[in-house]
This record gives sequence, C-alpha cells and structure tokens, in this order.
Amino acid sequence: MQVSSDMWQVRADATELEFAIINIAVNARDAMPQGGWFDSLSERSRDGRQRLARR
Repeated sequence: MQVSSDMWQVRADATELEFAIINIAVNARDAMPQGGWFDSLSERSRDGRQRLARR
C-alpha cells in the first residue's frame, strides 16, 4: 500500500477501515482468477475523478 506523505488526517474506526481494505483486496483477488497485481495508492484530491482520468 502506498500512502502519500502529505495525506489529510481523518477520523475513522480502525477496525472498520481495516475490514474495508481487506474486502477490497479480496474482491480484487476474486476478480483475477488467473493471478495479477493489486496495488493501492492513496493521495490527496478534492476531486477523485481527476486522478482516474489520468490513469
């Protein structure tokens, strides 16, 4: 997991966040029965669509 060094702080339940990340990883694994890579990147963005458009 890659996390930008200048991330905004948020208040979240650590257990709920952990389960959400695990759920995303399990879904990614199940979507790639032949194998593959799951990469997680976190960065600051007020509009996530900007990042998606660059990929």
